[in-house]
Amino acid sequence: MNKKVNYLKKIYWKISSIMDLAVLKFFQKLGLKQKENYIVLESGGDFSDNIRAFYDYMIENHINECYRLIWVVHNPRKYQKVIHEKNVRFISRFHKGVHIKAMYYNAVSKWFIVSHYSWPIVWQPNQIVINTIHSVHSIKKLVPVERKCCDYVLCCSEYTADILKEIFHVDQYHCLIIGMPRLDILYKHIDCVHKLFGDIGDNKIIISMSTFRQTKSWIDSDNLNPYGLNVISDSDELAELNSFLKLQHCFLIIKIHHLQDMKVIRSVQLDHVRYITDADLLKCDVQVNQLLENADILLTDYSSVFYEYLLLDRPIGFMVRDMNDYSRGFLSDDPLSEMPGEKIFSLNQLKTFIANCNMNIDPYVSERKHIKKKVYKYSDFHNCERLWNFIEGGNVQ
Repeated sequence: MNKKVNYLKKIYWKISSIMDLAVLKFFQKLGLKQKENYIVLESGGDFSDNIRAFYDYMIENHINECYRLIWVVHNPRKYQKVIHEKNVRFISRFHKGVHIKAMYYNAVSKWFIVSHYSWPIVWQPNQIVINTIHSVHSIKKLVPVERKCCDYVLCCSEYTADILKEIFHVDQYHCLIIGMPRLDILYKHIDCVHKLFGDIGDNKIIISMSTFRQTKSWIDSDNLNPYGLNVISDSDELAELNSFLKLQHCFLIIKIHHLQDMKVIRSVQLDHVRYITDADLLKCDVQVNQLLENADILLTDYSSVFYEYLLLDRPIGFMVRDMNDYSRGFLSDDPLSEMPGEKIFSLNQLKTFIANCNMNIDPYVSERKHIKKKVYKYSDFHNCERLWNFIEGGNVQ
């Protein structure tokens, strides 16, 4: 029964896509005047990520006084109720039926700033699509997009541009080496931990952000990671870690990847170990990098988040116990050499790493500096400004 329902849904959305394309072509044939000051914004996580950071920059600098900013979100009413900025519109292309308003803006807008691959459907030569992408760089293998999905892709250095131009089917000229908007958040301290968890005392904050293994659509590893830490095998070990964190005056936040299949996760909330998801952040209007900036220590595995954390120059621990079971594979033949931090294979090693951090033992300073220099051209937190300079006049400096 479920297979039949899913099949019918696919047919329905296929028909909707065909109808949307017909409406879009109709608008294009009408020869509607292009709106040079219309900017369409869409993020894979709705009102968040790189697109949200750039939007906030435009609002702070009153760019919406002269430009219309069109957000594509799942539920426009949700945002219309709380956001009343001049020239800001919220629309959807996700509801049932034909998306006439979305296709209109697809036809007439000059600029599209997106963080993924699916919007717009078709664009004209005088329209410009900029993909901010999702991550600074990756140690995991990347899957090339099936078709050209943008005119320009944001990069953080010549080194990352060499990789991304192959993934996005663009040449070097169309790799904008200006940095990612959400990196600018890292220089603004906002105490979002208190907002999310209440008073946690004077504990050091450790944030764990691991990549996904199992999604609803595909699997990158058969190895289950039920507690979000691949060095923790059962609830007893999690309880042991919680007791250790209490003695060390540390508070651990485990952020679950938004693609991870939550059926696998057992989020046991303890006094010094807490789990959060994107939905929890959204409820409190907290961006991932706002939370990341609050961390004294980062724990991760093969996630690209550590590249962003390099800008803060703080200790990083890499939990790599299931590396051999990670079926996606890695860009480098020696991925461990790309990880500027402690390599952790067990609970005891994790405890030692945390204790050393508390004693300010940090032997990876030079390694972090080396990787940072390779991955970043800029570390001045003016990425939004450079992107706006490009939109305004083609200048990326």
